[in-house]
Amino acid sequence: MPCERAANQENGFTIIELMVTISILVILVSILLPSLTKSRESARRIKCTAHLRTLQQVTVDYSLHHKGNLPDLHNASGEWADNGSTSPYWYSVVARDMLLQQYGLSRADCYCPSNQEGWNRDDFWDWPGGKSSVWGYMYFGAAEENYNRTGAWTFSEPVTDPVFSEKYADDPHLKVVSTDLNRELGAWSWFGTNRVGSNHFNGDNPVGSNEVFADGHVEWVPWASMDVRMTDGTLLIYW
Repeated sequence: MPCERAANQENGFTIIELMVTISILVILVSILLPSLTKSRESARRIKCTAHLRTLQQVTVDYSLHHKGNLPDLHNASGEWADNGSTSPYWYSVVARDMLLQQYGLSRADCYCPSNQEGWNRDDFWDWPGGKSSVWGYMYFGAAEENYNRTGAWTFSEPVTDPVFSEKYADDPHLKVVSTDLNRELGAWSWFGTNRVGSNHFNGDNPVGSNEVFADGHVEWVPWASMDVRMTDGTLLIYW
């Protein structure tokens, strides 16, 4: 019997051995977790780029059927008879449904998978009132009536008309057509007090934006290269 107990003790783990093993596992997890998180964000960023490419292709397809004109998704022209907002992430539901039904746009294409607050939700997709749809991307095309140098928006630099592209053949002053969501709304934002509403974060800090330009290419722009480009009262738009 004594020999049997001794054999059992030798085959088991002591408390110290278990604590050492657990400590090693904790250290390994702490080393690997940032890499896993970074890999997941890299995958989401690639998917985000694909969404913006789809949005860009949809607007190109629309322009091919409308004498080169980009779609006025915000309804500045009154074409859709709804949505009075000029914010670049608020869209006419009539224009939205037209893109879904005629040009193959999907709801998923309208939201970034990295958005921390989950903008792809029913009350954003169909904003109460039935006229607007709030997306996780910003679109500046065909909005000269909204975003001109004499309107409500103030730009960080002197601009000339056309400020943004009305047609893909234009050479606008500001070359950006669509971007990730990057905005701040006064002291309150979707990401808390004095936080910039952005799709891509590293911890508490925004890291950059996917952006579509007038020549059709999509580019990742790091946060250090971004700034407030236009404002409307307390609403600040970054790219």
